[in-house]
Amino acid sequence: MQTQEATAKTNGTAPPVLLEANGITLKHRRLEREIIPLGATRIEVELGEVELDELKLDPTNPRLAFKIHARELKNPSQKQLEELLWEDPDVTALRRSIYTTGGLIEAIIVQNDGTVLEGNCRLTCIRKLNEENKGKDPRWTSIRARILPPGVERRTVDVLLGELHIAGKNEWTPFEQAAHLYAMTQKGYKEVDLAGMYRQSKSYINAKIRAYRLMAETFVPLAQDDEHQLKNPDRYWSWFEEFYKVCKPSAAGKENVARVYDGRELEEKFCQWVAGRKMIPRAEQTRTLAQILENKEAMKIFEKAGIDKAFDFIADKDPTVGSRLWKQLQTTTDLLVSLPLADLEALRDGDAGKVRIFEDLVKAIDRVKKEARK
Repeated sequence: MQTQEATAKTNGTAPPVLLEANGITLKHRRLEREIIPLGATRIEVELGEVELDELKLDPTNPRLAFKIHARELKNPSQKQLEELLWEDPDVTALRRSIYTTGGLIEAIIVQNDGTVLEGNCRLTCIRKLNEENKGKDPRWTSIRARILPPGVERRTVDVLLGELHIAGKNEWTPFEQAAHLYAMTQKGYKEVDLAGMYRQSKSYINAKIRAYRLMAETFVPLAQDDEHQLKNPDRYWSWFEEFYKVCKPSAAGKENVARVYDGRELEEKFCQWVAGRKMIPRAEQTRTLAQILENKEAMKIFEKAGIDKAFDFIADKDPTVGSRLWKQLQTTTDLLVSLPLADLEALRDGDAGKVRIFEDLVKAIDRVKKEARK
């Protein structure tokens, strides 16, 4: 049987590189070694039990990096990083899950110096459980970790984390994915390359990055000024994700003239609306904003009374906006108006199936008309 290297040579491709798990100095109790495939590179890691004090939270972690930026913290301590994570409801929920199952299912990934590259929230939860049990429960005094060899470059780590959490099955939250993608662009990666690396469409990657950039660069300073004072602006990610899915603000110079606001002006306005908390109090309401933007009267109502009142105004003028039934009826009407000649001939020729459906439709319309006249 040919080895993988021999097969690669036969096919005229370079054999995969193996970064062996040598030179690991992080104190741990060894369990076994594993191979993590990453494109043409194979990384050997050492799986082991590591004492909690040997590990460090990573300030470049997507969730932490945004919180640090939002709080304008300089060189935060490990205790500060832990507190930032612990205030997140998702992390406290994770702690309950870990306690219920009796431990971690998935090992964290750490560098040889003890920095946690993947699993900062899990480490925080284990530390909290250890504190609660005053270090007396052996389940919470150490943590299972995959230790990377010292020779792994940060660039390779970044690609690995994206592979695990964007393209792979162990997904980050949408916010963490966006934060990672944005950080990758800051390191010189192009959106088209990220789309290929993580097997996503370029439009998907673009929307994630634009939403995160707007949050980090425009929303955060606004949300934390004297007027708004939002403590945790990262909790508003869903608003921004919906905004770029539905409204899709145009690029500079290509603004949609049918809209009251578009482009950069729309982005800045949206940040103000969300920071105010009264204009769009729920993330899902953002889905109706695109229709409101194209109606001047509705926009006046929105900016005065909020998104629900503006949507009600739109729905009164066009029932298809707020009703699946009337939208379907309008679609059916449009199809009948432009009924293809072939289908019309089929009705004339007595096609049994099509005649039955058409006659049922006519009967239903006649019945509704009679009821409406009562």
